Amino acid sequence: MSYSKSLTILLLFAKLVLYGQETTKTVYYKNSNGEVISEQEIEATMKETTERFQKMGLIAFKEFINKEEKEDSLIYEFHIQIIDSASYKEYDAKKAQKERLIGKPLPDFELMDLNDKAVRVQDFKGKPTVINLWFTACAPCIVEIPELNKIKELPEYAEVNFIAITFDQKDKVIEFLNKKKYNFTHIVNARQFCDYFTTSFPLNIFVDKNGIVTELQDAMPVIIEDGIEFGDLKVDSKNFIQALNKIK
Repeated sequence: MSYSKSLTILLLFAKLVLYGQETTKTVYYKNSNGEVISEQEIEATMKETTERFQKMGLIAFKEFINKEEKEDSLIYEFHIQIIDSASYKEYDAKKAQKERLIGKPLPDFELMDLNDKAVRVQDFKGKPTVINLWFTACAPCIVEIPELNKIKELPEYAEVNFIAITFDQKDKVIEFLNKKKYNFTHIVNARQFCDYFTTSFPLNIFVDKNGIVTELQDAMPVIIEDGIEFGDLKVDSKNFIQALNKIK
């Protein structure tokens, strides 16, 4: 089945079954920029976005996150996720698995930082903590790093632990950091910790000061703009900020 046919079926299903709306109402969609667009425009946007990222071995797909019902119309808010092809096949199963971790204590692994110093997860207790699971060859991880840097530097989050954890070895991370700024505290060679939570990257873990996992979020949704190359993509941090504000 062609992509355009699959997309049309998905949109019809979303309108007629998933949300159970009345067929007499006009349906619109609101993107990450807050723009309200038509069904034809979302089809065109997704087609263009999919073709662009397929060349990089990545999958672009949309997630519906809110519904606004008016007297004569329905507006579905959505964002666009970008992940690798392998992770996309397991996306729904992994999402359910991650949801089961919410409300549970962060497991107490012993980890290693860039200075070869042992760090225990329990050391993070007492302060709110954000953990970004990533790796150096992960394109969606790299796209959101500039936004993560900006958030960490905001004064209202001065008392938050910002930790980046990867399964990559120390040398590979140092080589990456010499080329690109990433101002989190870095934990390396943490394969067991990463595998405990996910095989799909990036993953942002929000932990309150008592060490309880409050939320897990996949890559920040990308903001699609005409003519923007991959290296210049921006992300929508609205949901990230909301989760962060709940624990600070």
